[in-house]
Formats: sequence, C-alpha cells, structure tokens
Amino acid sequence: MTSSVASVKHWAKWPVEQTLQYTERVLLKRNQLPPPYPPIFILGPPRSGTTLLLQALLQSYQCCYFSNFISRFPSSPVLVGWLAKLLQGGRGATDFSSYYGRTRHWDEPYDGTKIWLRWFPYEPVYSPRGSLAEKEIQQIQATVSLLERVFDAPFVNKAQRNNGRILELDRAFPNSIFLRIRREHERVAESVLHALEHEMKGHDIWFSLRPSNHQNITTTDPLEHVCEEIFYTDCDIDRDLAAIGSHRCLEITYTDLCKEPNAVMRACADFYHTHSGIELTHRGGIPQSFTPSANTYLDSERRERIRDHLQLLSRSGQNTE
Repeated sequence: MTSSVASVKHWAKWPVEQTLQYTERVLLKRNQLPPPYPPIFILGPPRSGTTLLLQALLQSYQCCYFSNFISRFPSSPVLVGWLAKLLQGGRGATDFSSYYGRTRHWDEPYDGTKIWLRWFPYEPVYSPRGSLAEKEIQQIQATVSLLERVFDAPFVNKAQRNNGRILELDRAFPNSIFLRIRREHERVAESVLHALEHEMKGHDIWFSLRPSNHQNITTTDPLEHVCEEIFYTDCDIDRDLAAIGSHRCLEITYTDLCKEPNAVMRACADFYHTHSGIELTHRGGIPQSFTPSANTYLDSERRERIRDHLQLLSRSGQNTE
C-alpha cells in the first residue's frame, strides 16, 4: 500500500516538475544579467559549525538560499523560490537545530545538493578550475542571479562539496565572498568518527568531500582515514583561497561563533559591506551564545591517536612546502 501511494505521488508530481523545468530553462536562457549581489559561500570541514553559521546568518540578515522546499524541485529552484516567497518563505526560520547539516522546517536552509548536481559531478570529488563547460557556468550564474532578484537579497549557500569547488565558484562569481569557519581538527575528527561508527553504520569510509589527493589516502584504519580526509580538505581550502585572493575570505572560529555569535554576525556584515559596498539588511536577533558541542565521544586512548596522527600529517605537510 505504501509503495502504491508513493507511486501515485511520483506520477502526480511528474507533469508539474516537467512544466516547471521547461519554464525555468527558458528563463535561464533569457537572463544574461550578473547577480545583483555578490553571493556568499560558507566553507569548512564537516562537523565544524558550518550549519550553525548559516542559520545564524539567515536569522540575522536578509539573504536568499536553497530551502528544503526549493530543493525538492532541483530542476526549477528559481520558480519554486518565487512560489516560496508567495508563501512567506525565505525567512530562514530556525530553532538552530540540525541533524548532520539537515534541517526540518520547509523554509529552513538545505545545502541544495541535487541542485548543484545539475552541473557538478555526482560523486563528492574535488573540482579543479575548468571542470565545467562555459554553458554550465552561465547556467549557475543565471540561477543565482534570478534567485537574488526574486528575493532582492544576496544568495548564501553552505554545502560540504563547495569546499572543493572554490575555483569553479570563482569562475562563476568573481566578486563572491567566502566565510570560512575553523574548528580544532581533533574535535572535528572525533565528531566525524563518532558519526561513522554510531549514527551512520554501513556508511562509506568517506564521510564527506573527497579532497584533491584522495587517491593517495589509502589507509583502511577509519580513525586515520577521518583525520586525513579532514586535514587535506582544509589544505585544499587553503590553497584555493590563496589562488583567488584570500582578501575575499573572512575566517571565523567555532569557539567565537558559540561564545559571541552577535559579534561574529556584525563582523560578517562589515566584511560584506567592505567587499561589496552593500549593507546587509538586518532581519532579527539571535541568542547571545550557543552551547558548543561537547565532543566526549571517544576514550582517551583514541583521542590521543587522533592527536598523534594529525601532528604527523602536519609535520609531513610542512616538510613538503
């Protein structure tokens, strides 16, 4: 019975999706204008606080984003975004909760994975400059441009895969800015390892994005693998931000975000204004502080192993510079 209901829903949704997809394709072809606002992209390894940073930003300032509702129609985010606005969406409604980056409310932010997959590879792999055809770059530009015009606000997005798309995002949006959140690699590794062992049993040994040197990560030890995935993801971010100009990136720490979120939000708004000359429009207040993740998942022996392996990676990286 359940499968029958699901089948009916699928076939009922199909003609709507096809109509929206065709109409959106026409809109994108006709729109050749650049985005009216520089887009904002949030970077950082998994479990580093990227979702919390996005939620705080959307609650503090008027921005547009891929919501859970919009992401259900990945072929037509602009048209569905327009519908969401009619339904009083785009307000970033949040209780600051999430489950491994996923939120619950229809109007809360989503990373837009299926939307990005219209242009980027299905596998969560690093995308060097020139990965996409010029036509695909133009479609990305048009999509974000139209979405910003629908909501009359800057576009902001947080997606783990964007950590490996910096150079292509720069091609599409040479005036974009990046907000990078940092958290101690030891805490990140502990959280990711706990997730793989307890929340995502049977999950692939890769937790998130595969860094540019993923073929060289051959260890079968889950603890070492997690450390290397996190460490080299940050190395990719370092290198690619340096290539496009580190002045376009504001660095934030997870500790500061939790301790003084309002000060961090003001810093983000000031940075955006300095870069673009545009003042972000204030939306509402956020808590005076957030409770940091405790990260007391592992015993002292495994925490020590994480620390040792990260130190080994750091030393080997310094020796190759």
